[in-house]
Amino acid sequence: MSESGYPPAPPQETSNQIPEEDPHPEFAHIRLLMGAESYYLYDDSAMTDAYARWAFLAAEDDPVATFIECVREESSVYPRPMARESLANDPFRMKAEAVEAAFAEARAQGRADDIERVEASNGDVYFYSTTYLTPRRAQALAEWDAVERIRNV
Repeated sequence: MSESGYPPAPPQETSNQIPEEDPHPEFAHIRLLMGAESYYLYDDSAMTDAYARWAFLAAEDDPVATFIECVREESSVYPRPMARESLANDPFRMKAEAVEAAFAEARAQGRADDIERVEASNGDVYFYSTTYLTPRRAQALAEWDAVERIRNV
């Protein structure tokens, strides 16, 4: 205790201290993603973090987790509903039936209570998170993407 009765203040870092150098700067761009049973490494100077995450999800082969994460990311980051056909692209390559099955399983497991399904007037299917989008907004954005956008090009 100091004379004031308070514990002494922790030492302050001063500006003249030299930062510790990275002993392996050649690995500065290497990132790690830990899977259920494997580790995945990627070079963030050659691959975006987003694509690395998608590739990771595809490699982990958990369609329910992939579906949930992609729908929530699309709804929160962009914010828009995710077209079912988006998961047909690389690296996922999920058929429409597999996406619908992942949605049903996510709901059955209680892991996707915030995720809803909406259809545009042409029948295209979209999914969105009610945490980030209202049903009305999701419907309007799905309609814009599936029908109206084509008319405005």
